[in-house]
Amino acid sequence: MYKINIDTPFIDWNILYYGIENDIIAPENAIDYAYVYLENKHNEDTPNIIDLLILENPSKNNVLDLLKLIKQNNTPDSFCKRILRYLVLDYARNNSSNTNALLEFAEQVYADFDYPEDMNSFIAYMPVTDDYNPSKHTEEENLNRLIHNFDMFMTDEFLWIKENQKNENN
Repeated sequence: MYKINIDTPFIDWNILYYGIENDIIAPENAIDYAYVYLENKHNEDTPNIIDLLILENPSKNNVLDLLKLIKQNNTPDSFCKRILRYLVLDYARNNSSNTNALLEFAEQVYADFDYPEDMNSFIAYMPVTDDYNPSKHTEEENLNRLIHNFDMFMTDEFLWIKENQKNENN
C-alpha cells in the first residue's frame, strides 16, 4: 500500500473509499482524513465521522462500512484511480531526495496502476517517442530528462484534476 498526503483538496471520502477498497492506501488514511476533515470543517458534526475516529478495530471492512455511510456520491472509479495515482506520485516526489529511487518508485506505480500510457515519458525502460536520443547523452542528462518529464506530468495532472474535480462537484 502507498503513502499519500491526506491534507490536500483533492482527497475526499469517495477517493478514500476507492483507495482502501482497492488496496492502494491503508484504512488508517480514512481515520487521518477524518481528523483533518473535522479540524477544517469544525461546524459539521457528523456521527459517522465520529464513529470512524473512535473505531476500535480499524480493519479494511470496518472502515469501508463506515465510509459507505459517509461518502456522498459515486465518483467514477477511473477518476478516483487517477487522483490516487497523482497523490501517490506527489507524496513520493515530495519525500524523495534520490532521483534513481524516485524513478524506480514511479516504475512500480506504473505497473501497479496498469501501465498508463501518459506515464511512458518518464519510465526509463519505455522507448523514447520524440527526437531525443538517449545514446547521445550522459547518464545524468538522461536522468534529468526523465525527472523533467516526471515533473511536467505532475503539473499536467495537477491541472487536469483541479479542472475535472471542479466539474465533478458541479
